[in-house]
Amino acid sequence: MASGDPTPTTQTGIPADAGPAFDERALEAELHAAEQTAEAAARGQRNWSWVNRPITLWLLSTVAVGILTFTYSQYSACRASLAIDSSRFAHLSEELVLRVGGIYGLTLVDNVQASTYLLILDPDRHFLFTEFKGRLPNELVAEVKQLLRKWHPSDVAEVAAADRRAVPDPKGKAVPSAVPLNEPGLTTPRTIPEFVQQLLTEPDDIFGLVDAWIVMHRTLPLASGPESVAAVRTWAQALGTRALPYFDNSREKLGSTSICFKRTFWPFT
Repeated sequence: MASGDPTPTTQTGIPADAGPAFDERALEAELHAAEQTAEAAARGQRNWSWVNRPITLWLLSTVAVGILTFTYSQYSACRASLAIDSSRFAHLSEELVLRVGGIYGLTLVDNVQASTYLLILDPDRHFLFTEFKGRLPNELVAEVKQLLRKWHPSDVAEVAAADRRAVPDPKGKAVPSAVPLNEPGLTTPRTIPEFVQQLLTEPDDIFGLVDAWIVMHRTLPLASGPESVAAVRTWAQALGTRALPYFDNSREKLGSTSICFKRTFWPFT
């Protein structure tokens, strides 16, 4: 070779355009990774192959049908219970509308005698449905609150207000009197006018106003003077103004079938 010729850059037997030599370690690692991937895929197919077996498909379909059947039966039972309670709630509301509306109507008449109020206050003589004959309105309100708790447990405001009067007032002082206003759970004033005055100074509690019905029913016959009759008239006006719209508008509002849908498919509500 002449001294001026360029030095060759290739080895004997290797083409000049050949790429770099393979790294054996990298090649082995790549092959090992491919084998692991293939084994994992085969293992997954073996693990899930039982799903396609007839016995497995039968079991899965049986469980699915069972869950759907149970869910539908729960939904149907909820709707049936809601229908019964809604009918009961409507009857209670209509009965309370009659009772409250009757005594409120007397306040629109002049010179009403105590005997007339006693007629409306008497559950044996003034009622709408015979099933409620002899039952005072506060007993009917107790059923209303029970239904509200059952279907609207999250609406605790009205129920809490309804139960507020069930707790004795620690500030109330019972004073001996010829008029025994000693209904359990109620503060004990000396006369019906004092009782009504105290009742109307409390927050807007329609259930509390209805609960006072039993006190009027038991006490008015013992103290039916003009002042007591005037106090009953004042109480009846407040009762009609506050409670009558509530019961009149609540006849069909216990709940809709959406309540059952939520309870069935999302029982955390």
